[in-house]
Amino acid sequence: MGFNIFNIVIVYILMSFSTSVLSTCLTPAQKKACDNVFNPNAMKTSCADTMTEYVSRIKTCQDKSGSSVFSCSVSVCVARDQYNITRNGKLDYVKCRELLDRLDKEQPATKQMNQLIRVNCLGPNNDGYKKYVTSDPKCDIMFYVVCAYVNYLIGVAQYYATPSSCTALSNDVKTCKSVLNQYLKQINSKTC
Repeated sequence: MGFNIFNIVIVYILMSFSTSVLSTCLTPAQKKACDNVFNPNAMKTSCADTMTEYVSRIKTCQDKSGSSVFSCSVSVCVARDQYNITRNGKLDYVKCRELLDRLDKEQPATKQMNQLIRVNCLGPNNDGYKKYVTSDPKCDIMFYVVCAYVNYLIGVAQYYATPSSCTALSNDVKTCKSVLNQYLKQINSKTC
């Protein structure tokens, strides 16, 4: 009889564990929405007034590189040449915060978006961006640029209705926004 109770307890523990893991997994629609938000193709069109400058600077760096691919060199160009937030080839967190403060003053419509970057990309230890995902896991600056871009997307108050890709992006952002932390955990741990 003790053997049966032991088996029942083990099965219960395993079921509880697998249920808790599964409950943290995203639905296919949520995962697809977040994949679309993180897709570099989303960077090709500005879908909000507050995104125009950022997208334009990314395009400038892509043009400089001679490729439409969002690569490490494009990220470095955006951070170093367009925003001057690097020093000796690395992110300079003081410069990052100074840029966000300056943008708050010069472009008040981006204030909420800049705050998301402060909290989610820098955080108290200047490492929040490291949990984001990129196509080049060795490019530290790319993680920050992607984090800033995604948080700008999440912070957009109103998207353009046209082209239809902006409506689709807006819908994907709405879906992904509420599950972003789950998405990042899932992508980084590959549990689901």
